[in-house]
Amino acid sequence: MFHRKKLNNKKVYFWLYTQIKTYKLDVLKLLSLNVIISFSTVSIAIVTKQIIDNALNKKTTAAIQFAILFGIIEVIHVIASYLYPIIRTKFRENLTNRLQQNFMLQFYHLDWLSSSKHHTGEYHTFLSNDIPRVVNGIVDIVTTIFAFTFQLILAFITLFYFDPLLAIFAFLIGPASVIFSKLWRQKLKQIQHAIQNTESKYLSLINETLENSIIIKAFRLEGSNHRSISQLQVNRFNLQLSHTKTTALGSIALNLGYRGSFFIAFIWGAYRIVKGLTSYGTFAAFLQLIGNIQDPIEILSQTLPKIINTLTSAERLISYEALPKEIPYLASTNHLQSPIGIRIKALHFKYMEELNIFNDASLYIKPGIMMGIIGASGQGKTTLIYILLGLLTPGLGQVELFDSDNKLSIFPGTRSYFSYVPQGNTLFSGSIYDNLCITNPHATNEEIQHVLKITCALDFIQQLEHGIETILGERGTGLSIGQAQRLCIARALLSNAPLLLLDEATSSLDQATENAVLKNIKEYLVNKTCVAITHRDSVLSLCEQVVELKGCQFHEVIF
Repeated sequence: MFHRKKLNNKKVYFWLYTQIKTYKLDVLKLLSLNVIISFSTVSIAIVTKQIIDNALNKKTTAAIQFAILFGIIEVIHVIASYLYPIIRTKFRENLTNRLQQNFMLQFYHLDWLSSSKHHTGEYHTFLSNDIPRVVNGIVDIVTTIFAFTFQLILAFITLFYFDPLLAIFAFLIGPASVIFSKLWRQKLKQIQHAIQNTESKYLSLINETLENSIIIKAFRLEGSNHRSISQLQVNRFNLQLSHTKTTALGSIALNLGYRGSFFIAFIWGAYRIVKGLTSYGTFAAFLQLIGNIQDPIEILSQTLPKIINTLTSAERLISYEALPKEIPYLASTNHLQSPIGIRIKALHFKYMEELNIFNDASLYIKPGIMMGIIGASGQGKTTLIYILLGLLTPGLGQVELFDSDNKLSIFPGTRSYFSYVPQGNTLFSGSIYDNLCITNPHATNEEIQHVLKITCALDFIQQLEHGIETILGERGTGLSIGQAQRLCIARALLSNAPLLLLDEATSSLDQATENAVLKNIKEYLVNKTCVAITHRDSVLSLCEQVVELKGCQFHEVIF
């Protein structure tokens, strides 16, 4: 669960500003249209007064002139109102895309150990809830508040011209209502954080349920899983209801100011008509101008919760951006050439406060050989691969790659020297071709066919109706586990990296297929180095060197 730090509002506002400064032109267009819309709205009140008064005084020509002006203003208002949502949508979508792209760029470079502590459902919440809330909030803050502030000032000046006392009263009662609303704003913010956290838990559980449907069916967990989902829904329902009640209570203060001002303006205008102190046209203008002053107050009662939601989501996104990052991909002056070896000296590593995984462990892997690594579960075999890939940073010790002339310490940038076949099925949805070429977009048909032959995958692909263009479902749905595993191996080989990491890469293959694939891989590994984690003798028999991970150390095994 992401725990937000208490942030200074200025820092949050500055972060919001940095998100929109690229779109200053779009913001300027929206503000200009808001000025036109607000100006035309207030102008209608003045023109209406003139039409009514001139009509009552039988000044036909003047009434017609103002009626024509009324029509022109309405046309301008309609055109501006037509353009406004178009530009607003363009601004909103561009900003959404930019925030989502920035989110993913941040995600790619997160420290793997830190990011893996958070459930994927939490990341889904950032993308599907927090970013849309921030975008909608920014659009509302930039456009709505500016528009109604301008309209408020313009209407106040106009009303002050007709009746200073009424204008001052209408202007003061609105801010008083807003100040009162601050009493409930902090509580609303706390509730919104709780809602977002509950939504993260809910999405996490749904995601796990969808991914592990076979386990749920096999162990008859439908009932308990459904109860867990229902409980989270109840929690979310209660929080949403509390949010709505708190919002409604806060809105009462704002709406009372709006309704009260309109009522007083109506009574005051009627009184002045009775006393002969004002005209019917001025009375009509009163009512419209009061609306132009109080409408922003009513809109504010609807916008304030959005602003609070925006600030809440912005704080969450700022906390996300503060997660530890990997070491930047710095260009190295040393470029290694195949074959490449691996040297590990006095390696120390443990996960947080857990027991040591490696304790003063050393290992030398000669360039161009195939090394097998064995060991009981939990001894650190997969952890070793993560260290080699730069996903984990050793506490102490040295891990480096070397060739005949140069050496290079392991860091995220050295991943380009590796290809990797993890445990299980790691295919993406899409065509078989797309899955293969993800590691080498410029691979030729001959290269693709070559790696498919090596992995004994060409025959079953040719038997598919659409061949290599066959579309796979999520996690390679449509293929057997063994077929998917062979494609994962082919994908790694197609990258043509000088170092190959295999983590139980043939565990789902039958004996005959495994022997054929391993023999082909061995022939393929000319001037390449391979590290194979396995428990199978068929793999170890092909290795020039075998080590066992035991007691936080590497122990050479004669095989």
